[in-house]
Amino acid sequence: MRAHWVAVGGERYELTYTWAAGPVPDATCTLRVLYPSSVWVETLFTAQRVRRLKEVRLLLLGNVRYHNVRLLAKSATTPAIPFT
Repeated sequence: MRAHWVAVGGERYELTYTWAAGPVPDATCTLRVLYPSSVWVETLFTAQRVRRLKEVRLLLLGNVRYHNVRLLAKSATTPAIPFT
């Protein structure tokens, strides 16, 4: 499975999630990012073995660059509350 999204600053993130069948089913995850000013794709983490989607979430939230971009996206979509 592949998923991609574009952040507020124009960064393009791509998550690859590949299941491996066997006696103990698990998956391999890779997160890469392409910054708008760069021609090279940067790997944020690669070949991380996981067994549950919860572990994928922890990988994403544990990555400092992804976490900071996520906070920026949340603040951009949260309406300001006016003072009265």
